[in-house]
Amino acid sequence: MGINETRIKYRRFDTVRSRKFRQFQVLNNYISHPNGRFWVIWSRTDMKVHVLSVGSQLIHLCVEEATCHKFFVTFVYGLNSITQMTWLVLGDFNCVRTDSERISTVPPNLSAMTDFNTAISNAKWMRLDRVLINSDWLSDFPNFSAAVALGAGVSNHSPLIVSVSSAPALRPWHFRFINCWIEDANFLPIVTEVWKNNVQVCPMFILVTHLKQVKQQLKLPHQSGFSNVSQKVSELRSNLANCQDRLYSAHMDSLFLEEEKDICQEFCKMKRIELNIAYQRAKIHDIKMMDASTSYFYSKIVAKRSMNLISLIKDVHGRLCSSPDTIDEAFVEY
Repeated sequence: MGINETRIKYRRFDTVRSRKFRQFQVLNNYISHPNGRFWVIWSRTDMKVHVLSVGSQLIHLCVEEATCHKFFVTFVYGLNSITQMTWLVLGDFNCVRTDSERISTVPPNLSAMTDFNTAISNAKWMRLDRVLINSDWLSDFPNFSAAVALGAGVSNHSPLIVSVSSAPALRPWHFRFINCWIEDANFLPIVTEVWKNNVQVCPMFILVTHLKQVKQQLKLPHQSGFSNVSQKVSELRSNLANCQDRLYSAHMDSLFLEEEKDICQEFCKMKRIELNIAYQRAKIHDIKMMDASTSYFYSKIVAKRSMNLISLIKDVHGRLCSSPDTIDEAFVEY
C-alpha cells in the first residue's frame, strides 16, 4: 500500500509506525523530501521488495512474489508549483454555454457548446489519481482489469486498489470465423459437402445443424494452413532474403528468378493472411502491412481482451464479486 501526503514529520515517523504499523514493513522518502511525501507499506513475508530509486516525487520498487512473478511498482506524487489565485477571464469566445444564451433561428453548434463547457469544467476540477500499466504488465497479468477507486472521504485523493491475484478460471474461447478462410481452395467444397447432409427436422434445426458441422470442418484447415501464420511469414521473409542473395551472386540466373517469384508470391499471400487476422483480432484498421506481426498489435490484442474482461463487479446488494461464479450470479440476479 502506498500513502501519499502523510503530513507526518520525520521526528514522529517512528512513533506513528510503532503505533499503527507495528507488524508491517514501512518505507519512506524523508531522505529526499523533509515532509516525507510517501509511505510504502507491506506485510507479506513471502514477498521481496527491492528499492531501486527514492526521490522527492517517486519511490521505484521491484517486487518478487512467491509465485515467481516479478514486476516493478512506482508510487508517484507530482510536485505542483502552481499557485491558485483570483482569476478573471474575459473576451469574445464566439460560443455560448446553453441555448438560452442566444436568440437566433440558426440551430446552435452543439459540438462547440460541448467543447466550451468541457474546457470550463476542466479548469475547475482535475482527475489527479490514476493507475498506468504497460503491455508487459498485461502479458504477465492477463486477467488484470481497471483499478477500483474508493471514496475520497475528507481527502482530495481517492484510494486506488489494484488486484492481480484473483485470476478467473480459464474458459474455452468462442468460435470465431476468420475471414481469410474463404481464400482457401477447400472452403467452398467443405460448405457444399456439409450442406448436402440430409437432416429431416424443422428448417431452423437444419440450419443450426449445418452451421455446427461447417464449424467443425473449418477448424481443420485453420489448424493446418492458417496456424502459426506469423512464424511462417518470418520464415518466408528469411527464405526470400536468402534467395535474393543467391540470385545476385548468380548474376540473375533464370532458375533463381523463378524461385524468387514463387517465394515472393507465397510471402505476400501469408502476409496478407496475417494482416487480416490482425485486423480481426485487434480491430485496428489504420495499420501498415509490415506492422501486423510487431509486438504493438499483440499488445493491443491483449489490452482489448483485458478491457473486455469483467473480473470485478458490484452486485445489487453492494458487494464486490471477483470470482467467475459470483460474477455470473450477480448478472443473473440483476
